[in-house]
Amino acid sequence: MSGSAANVIAIEEPILASAKGIDVAGWVAAGLHDLTDPADEVWDWIDGTQGTAGDRPLTAASTLTAPVTFAAFYTAWGALGYDGLALSRIAVHYGLVADDASELNDAAT
Repeated sequence: MSGSAANVIAIEEPILASAKGIDVAGWVAAGLHDLTDPADEVWDWIDGTQGTAGDRPLTAASTLTAPVTFAAFYTAWGALGYDGLALSRIAVHYGLVADDASELNDAAT
């Protein structure tokens, strides 16, 4: 690293050596990024570029106390009236929650 060179990390589609999971900061960052960028992947139904939608992750996080867990974040997200299904799809994609083989990871509509 230096003050005159940039280190570029592809947060949109990270290539990480670690398995996907809640204990890997890179996967958590990728999931949080999907909450603030356009809904431009098949698993991402949240368009964080519309109005104040990009502020929602920070708004939800601001209601939490330590220790912060995904379950607490999810609860705060829902309490604010934000789309829980869309957040779940992102979380499953990045391994932040375990996938449930009994459902289709999709909406009924």
